[in-house]
Amino acid sequence: MKYYSKNLSISKIWVKASIYEKKDLLRIDVREYEKGINCGFKSKGGRKMKDEKKELNLSNRRRVLLAVKNRIQRLAWSNFDVNDKFITLTFSEHITDVQKANLDFKEFIKRLRKKYGFFRYLAVIELMKSGRIHYHMISNLPFIENRAPDRKLEKLWGRGTVTINRMEDCKNIFDYVAKYINKSMKSHLENKKSIVEKLAGNNTYLRSHNLIINKDLVNGEAIEFCRSKNVENIKPVFKLSAENDYVGKMDLIRFDIKNY
Repeated sequence: MKYYSKNLSISKIWVKASIYEKKDLLRIDVREYEKGINCGFKSKGGRKMKDEKKELNLSNRRRVLLAVKNRIQRLAWSNFDVNDKFITLTFSEHITDVQKANLDFKEFIKRLRKKYGFFRYLAVIELMKSGRIHYHMISNLPFIENRAPDRKLEKLWGRGTVTINRMEDCKNIFDYVAKYINKSMKSHLENKKSIVEKLAGNNTYLRSHNLIINKDLVNGEAIEFCRSKNVENIKPVFKLSAENDYVGKMDLIRFDIKNY
């Protein structure tokens, strides 16, 4: 915890511990920031030139979407495994309105719950270059026949095509999910107003309320939690260092604790 002891400010995050669970495994990602991250934003006044604003907005969008990507991967890791299904939903019409598409998706979930009861799902919105919308969803739904001539799941969707893949051949669930998250995030990052504005005020992903939610602790709470789990005497399973102007140097250390 080298950076934390260097400088402590109540308005900045110097150490962050992301905690997520799966059956008998506890995973802790510890991030240490050289400069700290502001917990809030404080205006310094003045005006920014148009190009500066554009660059800042793009930079902020990258940071936000990276955080979203990490959140999605953690939710996927905690709630799904290789026995679950990866489902792609497309629209037969050229649907570009995110709010309308999300309403259609939520109605589809209601129809599924009515027929199959409660289940877990996590869905990522992907925008094509044309602005057309489709969804990639992980779910623990039971087997539903979707081959011709029945196509039961496609009929329940009722808006276009449905493709179902099993994840049993995937060595790591992240491998399967990250591929589609990266495609989705890339489409959101494109410097095209027409696409970026479509997501303004809308989530980049949708999830069921019965998912296990990960917990983040910062600064003192993060330090105490790590000490309580004796992480200093546990061999990390992953390490990463990165550096940028926003946080300076960032060190990520991952610990997996079995039978905790």
